[in-house]
Amino acid sequence: MKQFFIDLTISRFLAKKKFAYMIAYIALLVAISAISNMFLEIKLFDTQFSLTITISAMIGYIAGPITGFAVCMLGDLLGYLVNGGGMYYFWVALSTGAFALIAGLLS
Repeated sequence: MKQFFIDLTISRFLAKKKFAYMIAYIALLVAISAISNMFLEIKLFDTQFSLTITISAMIGYIAGPITGFAVCMLGDLLGYLVNGGGMYYFWVALSTGAFALIAGLLS
């Protein structure tokens, strides 16, 4: 039962690392998420295409379900704060976090 809760919070890949490496990996994933929210999008007329969901799924696979959810939420917020154009949409952060959560649970 204990292993189930550990697997629910963080991936086995990160659980094997030392604490400093774990923090560094999580910070790197937050930076990747923020960069994907800022720059990896294509705007065509009123439609916007983005690779953020794909990167969120990879983050969920690498970091684990709950950690991936938190990483993607924080990455979306940081991406907005750096490159904010208009209003912050909280449900976009929830959707990227949900994709990471689902990908982490499936892995």
